[in-house]
This record gives sequence, structure tokens and C-alpha cells, in this order.
Amino acid sequence: MIKSDCIVIIPAKNEEKHLSEVIAGVWTHLAPAEIVVINDHSTDQTPLLALEGGATVLTHPLSLGYAATLQTGYKYAKSKGYDYLIQLDGDGQHLPSSLPILYQALKNQEADLIVGNRFLHSTPYHPSFPRRLGMKMFSGVVRLLTKVPLFDTTSGFQGMTKPLYEWYTEEHFPRDFPDADILIRTHFQGFRIREVPAEMKIPPGNISM
Repeated sequence: MIKSDCIVIIPAKNEEKHLSEVIAGVWTHLAPAEIVVINDHSTDQTPLLALEGGATVLTHPLSLGYAATLQTGYKYAKSKGYDYLIQLDGDGQHLPSSLPILYQALKNQEADLIVGNRFLHSTPYHPSFPRRLGMKMFSGVVRLLTKVPLFDTTSGFQGMTKPLYEWYTEEHFPRDFPDADILIRTHFQGFRIREVPAEMKIPPGNISM
């Protein structure tokens, strides 16, 4: 199936250990979607490996943080006019094998924002107790305010339609961590949000995730 209507953005800072595998996985499961790595001023081989993997690379001249890195990807997608955008991290925790699930949900117009929920997947995901407690707290706040059944509000594995990612290019997009805050804003802006199963793993050496 041709998927040239979709762009995949990967925010990355010093992700040389996992980035090549992530890019290869995207090519396997969602080719020929354009892959764009937004390099947030890495000091390792991240940009070189991204280029070698066949991705477009956008580089910040200094480190701007995760939210700004995502927004750079949204602005690039807007300039290219893609119908759909999917984002996943470059550290290997978001498995590209779940990309077709997010993409198909977008194509089916199931929602404007598709959130990959790691707890709906058949493969167990076991974060540390403090991490899981925080995730439950954020999700509870979002459900309370929006009345939308969202249970993985810290998931950065997301797909979105063109009207939504274009809205994200504006100044109201958070400058720090775009998790519960932007989901609440998205809902009250009138965009539809839905979760789908997405396989994720805890990155090696990151026991707090």
C-alpha cells in the first residue's frame, strides 16, 4: 500500500545506539512514507546515521528541547502538505511494527489524534511503580477534564491529521513536555482523540520509564 500521504518524524538527541534500527523499522513497516529526523543538537553520530538510513535530517543549531523538536517536524510537514503525520521516539522504545495500526486509524478517519497506548497491546509493558503511578495520575486528570477514555496520556507515539499538526505549529504548543496539557487543549479545540494498541518497550538502561 502506497503511503506517500504520510510523514514520520523522529525527534532525536544523541540516539546513535538505536536510531538506525528505528529508521530501518519504519522503512519495513511504513515505506514509502518520508522519514524526518529532527536532530536536537546531538554531539554523537545521530545526524550521520540518520542520513545513512535514508532519512531527511533537520538540525537545531543549539538544543531546544523535546517540544520544540517536535514542532520543527510539524512545521516541516506543513511546508510539504502531508495528509498525515506520525511521530515516534528515536530511542527504540516505540516499535515501528505498530506504525500500520496508527496509520490505518488515521486513514479510517477514526480521530484527529491517534495515541498509541502501550497497555492495550498484547505484549506486557512494565514500568517502575513511580512511573506507572505518575502515568495514572496524568491520565486521570485528562479523563476528568475531557470525559474522553484516555489511559496513556504520556505516550509520545502518536499519529495526527493535517489540520491538527498544523494547529500544533502555532504559538500555543507547549514549550516543555507536551503530554497531558496538549491533550486537554486538543480536546477543547474540537479535535477528536482516540487510543489504539501500540507495542513499546522500556529503553535499555532507563529503569524509570
